[in-house]
Amino acid sequence: MSTYDPSDFTASTKLYDPEPIELQPKFMVGLTTGVEGNCLFLSDDVVVYPVSGVIVIYDTKNRSQKFIQFTEQPAKTTITAMDLNPINLVLAVATTSTEDGIKPTVSFYDLTTLELKHTFTEPEDEYPGSTERRQRFASVQFLNDNAYITALAVSDSDCVLYYYNWKNSNLDTCVRVNNPVADVAINPIDTTICCFVGKDLFRSMTRTDTGWNQYGFREAAGVDFTCVCWLCGDRCLSGTSNGWVVLMKNGQLQAVYCLDDLNWELDVTVKMTIDESLGTIVISKNKPPPDAIRICVAFQSGFVLVVGNSTIYYFQKLDEDDRPR
Repeated sequence: MSTYDPSDFTASTKLYDPEPIELQPKFMVGLTTGVEGNCLFLSDDVVVYPVSGVIVIYDTKNRSQKFIQFTEQPAKTTITAMDLNPINLVLAVATTSTEDGIKPTVSFYDLTTLELKHTFTEPEDEYPGSTERRQRFASVQFLNDNAYITALAVSDSDCVLYYYNWKNSNLDTCVRVNNPVADVAINPIDTTICCFVGKDLFRSMTRTDTGWNQYGFREAAGVDFTCVCWLCGDRCLSGTSNGWVVLMKNGQLQAVYCLDDLNWELDVTVKMTIDESLGTIVISKNKPPPDAIRICVAFQSGFVLVVGNSTIYYFQKLDEDDRPR
């Protein structure tokens, strides 16, 4: 598998959408829905996915499979999120249980031996005066530094993002957001920078010597952000429930696009002058609102947007002469 290098998105990078293509399925398996990261690729041929309360490691080339069963977990355990580290062959599985007194847990498994390495649970009283218990870990993500993993613990009213050193089994830091969060993205160059999005929420946070501080754009009232990803160290892209693509640079609003008006090209170097708050911008009054942008993911050759239930927009990165690589 190729490794995504976010530094490749230079100031002259443009992205475009080629002619529509039809995707042909290579193989089909049954997946457990409602799990963040429910289909992960260990290599080009090996896929890792949950089925009920079991993790399946399936080799599509050799047509063989292995299983991880949660013998150490309490009864009534539900998987809520997964991520894997293909370099160290470690799988992180977030679970929750309906049993009283059982906290949400992240378990780390060695994919070579299929054995449990260690676990992480939300610590007690991480914020003085806060009595609300987080219900589940909504997402887990191994960071590019190959040492830390983030775990987003959510409740109905707030969330806490934990930075956990999975190699040394210790909690390094955490940051709380007093709003429901739809998605969070960690800066691929500087892991002390993160971005939270949700309904009426766009919050860029950075860690300093005195703790976590918010910076940059804050005018998110009236906007339902659904997803966010980093294109490079200074630019992040987010999607909304009404089909907007919002580009930020260094924490400031750079440009706003509507999928219906893109004309197959999106320039990430553009600078739009916007005096109003983002919630007052109307892009296409005479058109029905497009479907929600559900997922945005950046990778080596560009990024994809998952729109509605059946459409994927693939934007391919071009060189300075607009020649496809």
